[in-house]
Amino acid sequence: MLSEKLIKAPSKLGGYGNFARVPIDTGELLWRHDPNTEKYDPRFPEKLPATYRIGDRYYADLGDAHFTNHSCDPNSWFVDDYAIVARRDINAGEEVTYDYSFAEIPAVDSDKPWVRKWDCNCGADDCRGRIGSADLLNPVLLKRYENHIPSWALECIEVHRRLQL
Repeated sequence: MLSEKLIKAPSKLGGYGNFARVPIDTGELLWRHDPNTEKYDPRFPEKLPATYRIGDRYYADLGDAHFTNHSCDPNSWFVDDYAIVARRDINAGEEVTYDYSFAEIPAVDSDKPWVRKWDCNCGADDCRGRIGSADLLNPVLLKRYENHIPSWALECIEVHRRLQL
C-alpha cells in the first residue's frame, strides 16, 4: 500500500511520478506490499498489470506505486522484501524515486537473466546513463545498497556468480 503522504503528479522524468505531499523523514514507510494483492505468474505477460516482484516466480499488482520513477541516486529503498522506506529526508513536493535495478531482475531460471536495459534521464550526479537488470552486479552498487537488496535479488545475483565460475 502506498503511503497517504504521496500523490501522483506529472513528472519531469516522464509521465507521472509519486511526490511527497508533506515532508517525509528518513526511514519513514512509503510503500508496503499488501499480502492480499493478487499474484501473477510472469510466464503469462499478457495478464500482468503494473507489477513488482515477489520472490523468484510471482509478481503482484503495484496499484499507484507503479508511478514511482527510477533514479540512480534514489531517495527511497527497500528495507525488506516487502517494504520501501525513505533513504533520506524527502521535501514536500519532491518526487520519490527508487533504483529500478532492484525490481527488474528476471527469474533465476530465465533464459536471458541480465538483458533488460533502458536509457536513463534521472539527472543524478552519478547517473549511469542506462539502467538494467545487471546493474546490481556492479560492486559499487552492491556496497551502496548492501542491506537494502531484496532476498530474491540476492539469490539471483548468487546464481549469476555461480554461473560465471
